[in-house]
Amino acid sequence: MDKSIIKYDENDYIGCNINNVPGVKLQPNISKKDESVSIHRMPKIIQPLHKDYGLWIFSFSRNSQSQPRNVIQPRYFEFYNISHLTGGNGWFWTKSKGQIEKMLPGQCVMLSPGYVHFYGGDTAPYIEDTVCFSGGIADYLLKNGIISPGIKEMGKARRLLPIIELAIDPSPVSQLHACIELQKLLVEIYMENRNTKSREMYPHVKKLLDLLKDTPQKWWTVEEMAEYCNLSQAQFRKVFKNYAGMPPKLYLDKLKLQQASEMLSNSDINISEIAKNFGYIDPFHFSRRFKEIKGISPEKYRENIRKQKQ
Repeated sequence: MDKSIIKYDENDYIGCNINNVPGVKLQPNISKKDESVSIHRMPKIIQPLHKDYGLWIFSFSRNSQSQPRNVIQPRYFEFYNISHLTGGNGWFWTKSKGQIEKMLPGQCVMLSPGYVHFYGGDTAPYIEDTVCFSGGIADYLLKNGIISPGIKEMGKARRLLPIIELAIDPSPVSQLHACIELQKLLVEIYMENRNTKSREMYPHVKKLLDLLKDTPQKWWTVEEMAEYCNLSQAQFRKVFKNYAGMPPKLYLDKLKLQQASEMLSNSDINISEIAKNFGYIDPFHFSRRFKEIKGISPEKYRENIRKQKQ
């Protein structure tokens, strides 16, 4: 082994000549450097409002710039971070992938606590809007895949600016509003990235979802849905779950009961007739399934809605 290469761990090499690093894909203008992993600490003092709500925006910046770099300096944050590349260009490296990805304006880097990475300017400065945050809500979003480390498409509109403007104002109302808007943005980014990829690769899945909504009386089989999308059943199940977040039969079941809930709320149609409208031949089966999904019987659900309207 070339003595200029220092083994970082069993899967990751640090050295000054990238051509000597086996199995690591790097852009030709980026080299690795021997550095210990630096840790960016999180402030210890949190306001009661943020603690109670479960989300805390404690740092942010607008139009921050980092100059072009050709050295990786591994680091991780004790907190969550979203960095929106608004100008220039950049590159992003992660220890887990062991390779560098180019970045263009309109993309963002999303990071979770403990994720070893580095990013910076490529052939031009890396110009960013960024927000650092923490809390139980962020942990929950990470656990359920809404937050995931890596590059995401975010668009060129500077969507972090309204959140930063709110976070600057120390009043409790503005602080709470900033947290709510950040939470909404994180979900939007997740949905946009997930659905864009699925729509491009499997355009018939979106058409199927619209068709399911328009044919509430029909009980579609997985075979019929897969055939409509021109996919094998195994492939369809995987694609559908990635797109809708749940298996196809559970989605269909919940969709029918959501639509039935609206009918219970806005009409006087008897429950047996509502059951038939959504393909349930046996009204007792409908009532039992409604309670399993909603946690309340159709009769009680309608009664509660009517009380709220009085």
